[in-house]
Amino acid sequence: MPASLISPQRMPLLGQGRFIVDSQGNRAKLACVNWYGAHMETYVVGGLQVRHIRNITEKIVELGFNCVRLPYSLDLWAKDPAVLPEAIAANPQLVNLSALQVFDHTIAEVGRAGVVTILNNHNSEAGWCCDLHHEDGLWSTSTYNTSAWARSLHEMAWRYRDDPMVVGFDLRNEIHDVKRLGRITTWGTSDDVNTDWKLASELGGRAVAAADPSLLVVVSGMCFSFDLRSMHHDRPDLPDPRKLVWTVHYYSFSRWWTRMEERVVAVSLSVGCATLLLALAVYLCRKRRSVGRPSVAHLSPVCLAAACWLLVGGGVLLLASYALRLGYTEAGCEAMAVESATLDTAAVHLLWLGALSLLFSLLFACKLTRGNPWTMRELNSTVGVSRGTSTTGKAPSRARRPAKRRCGCYCYVNAVLGFCALSSGGGFIISLAVRTSTYAMLHDELASKWGLDGGVDAPVFVGEFGAGDGYAESAYWAHMIRFLQQYDLDWAYWPLNGDRWSEADQSWEDEWYGILDPQYESVRRPGQLSGLQSIQPSGHDPAT
Repeated sequence: MPASLISPQRMPLLGQGRFIVDSQGNRAKLACVNWYGAHMETYVVGGLQVRHIRNITEKIVELGFNCVRLPYSLDLWAKDPAVLPEAIAANPQLVNLSALQVFDHTIAEVGRAGVVTILNNHNSEAGWCCDLHHEDGLWSTSTYNTSAWARSLHEMAWRYRDDPMVVGFDLRNEIHDVKRLGRITTWGTSDDVNTDWKLASELGGRAVAAADPSLLVVVSGMCFSFDLRSMHHDRPDLPDPRKLVWTVHYYSFSRWWTRMEERVVAVSLSVGCATLLLALAVYLCRKRRSVGRPSVAHLSPVCLAAACWLLVGGGVLLLASYALRLGYTEAGCEAMAVESATLDTAAVHLLWLGALSLLFSLLFACKLTRGNPWTMRELNSTVGVSRGTSTTGKAPSRARRPAKRRCGCYCYVNAVLGFCALSSGGGFIISLAVRTSTYAMLHDELASKWGLDGGVDAPVFVGEFGAGDGYAESAYWAHMIRFLQQYDLDWAYWPLNGDRWSEADQSWEDEWYGILDPQYESVRRPGQLSGLQSIQPSGHDPAT
């Protein structure tokens, strides 16, 4: 059953808990598709060069979608350039119209088909985006500052204020750091509206509400629209809090554990650790009989061994924390490395325990020295031998026996602790390698990052996700459909398009993630569409 079309009589939409509802409080689930192109150099949505626009909008309804997410660039708003004739070759009625006029026509045709629109300021300068080094990770760029961005939101919202089928405004696409410029995004921890996304989203939300208070205000998560952890409990201050909708994006390539290469590395590490564990176990079995077991007299070496491992463990956690911070920084998400604080706390505790164990080791060593009359003689004997002097008597050999036993005890305890450490580490890596391809891994990662199990009080809209020709062989696709169904989330597949414009080649190239083929007539992957259609209907009543 396709998603229910949302009629103008049900407007305006708003958030109720984590669901979007209509003016009567009934669920209004958004099952959207991204129809891009207006944010690129052609300034028009894809497909108009091969199909009449009405054929495409009717196809959207036929496939069961009730919503279109429509990206645009600030260039389109500010320059309103002429449209390339080849980009609208199948739509002669659009000839001689400017880019904004074609955009108007597109929104009108989408609404005429009974489909609602969510506007999305995708980027500043027209073109494909948004990689790690792309300046469009921020709303303030060298071409358009924050004021220009906010003004565009206001003017675009005002432009469509009389169209009830325009229901929301996605303020900015995929927020992230711009490392090459040294610009770090934050959420509510800075007074700089040019880099603090909370301040900017409040500014943008007010700009939209001033033009059209009926619109949903869609706010992107941090870290390429993936992380909402710091945002749920520090909501932006909007004129109408019920209009807030969070948006997140998730692709198979956006997390390391969904990539085969990393899984192979994890399995290889697991095998290596298992081999080391086996070798260590054999060594312990062969050597155990020749080593005395720890006793009260051997507390000093036991504490010393424990201290060494605790200090090493603390150091490892500090290195892991640093590596995690580095990873977030390299991914353009420096402010989101919240796990590092937990690792730092655990490392400090281990280092303190290690220091205490080392102190106890020294105390026990001092006690043993005072209580053993042969200890000083043994030391003198050792010094004498090192100077080339001879020693006589049996005392030194008698003194060396407890020293050897303590040394053996120290080695034994180290071997046992090493075995435990490697067992734990190897077990963790093995379990991680096995878990990477499971639904539990995806569920736990997304649910925690998006706050879905933590009492989220605003709708979460998955504004972009998608897969290409290998979707059927990928665990990502099946798990993503299952996740969206489990939480009955609103979503927008990326993209509808069958092709896209290549500015470098000045030609159209295949869009292999697209639902439609390059002629915008047939469905590219019917099995994939079936998965999307299974999650188009709403499965929850917001009143329950």
